[in-house]
Amino acid sequence: MTPTVLKRPLAERDLLARYVYIGDRNPDAADRFLDAAEDAFARLARFPRMGRAWDSPSPRLADLRSWTIPRFRNYRIFYRPLDDGIEVVRVLHAKRNIRQLLEEGNALGD
Repeated sequence: MTPTVLKRPLAERDLLARYVYIGDRNPDAADRFLDAAEDAFARLARFPRMGRAWDSPSPRLADLRSWTIPRFRNYRIFYRPLDDGIEVVRVLHAKRNIRQLLEEGNALGD
């Protein structure tokens, strides 16, 4: 059975925003970014505990994990392990204030 990769709406929005941003400068790199992200999602779905646990005092972030997209090391995937794969919550640039983005009110689309 193929592992499940669920993408939350904010994760989809993050991916589209990054694709457009990278694509404005280099369309081929934007395609490579999406391919690398999808490959990382598939790998994480097979091995959901592979990423690093996200340290947060917030109970709603207790099971959140992160993983860097290979070949695009400035981008991090934030996800939750599922019984049969992963739920991708956000895809954020490492230079953003990630803690604030994840911990603010509706940052996970809850």
